[in-house]
Amino acid sequence: MQRVSSNYTIIFKLFLPTIWLVFFGLFMVASLFIDVEFNPFFNTLKFKLGLILFYLVGAVFLYFTFLKLKRVDFGKDRFYISNYFKTYKYDYKDIKSVKRNNYGVIKTVNIILRSKGSFGKKISFVPQSKFLMTFIREHAEHFKHLEEKFWRDD
Repeated sequence: MQRVSSNYTIIFKLFLPTIWLVFFGLFMVASLFIDVEFNPFFNTLKFKLGLILFYLVGAVFLYFTFLKLKRVDFGKDRFYISNYFKTYKYDYKDIKSVKRNNYGVIKTVNIILRSKGSFGKKISFVPQSKFLMTFIREHAEHFKHLEEKFWRDD
């Protein structure tokens, strides 16, 4: 089995959201209940509403981006998708299409399945490009049903 997702996936999926939610959640709760005499700025309604909005927008952003990332491993006959708690295996013929996304700082790959799987129909992961392209070159027979333009190096 060959891991094709980056080691950064665990940081983006588990550590970054945990740190964000805990740090800013505690900061938000503390600032909501802070004494007026300690710092009058923290007691204004604008600050409290802005902080709540900042926290909620950040949490929604994390949910729709980083928390959707999965770990992907390719094997001889199947590929494996994991959320670091559960792992499911799929056949290569279950892949309908593959799309690369470049967000500047982070690049992701979306695997679209033919039917809904345990993690949904779209699987997103941060690729380790070297491992991904090496596996694809060595096992091209698994990917011949997909668009060839995806597998060419940029």
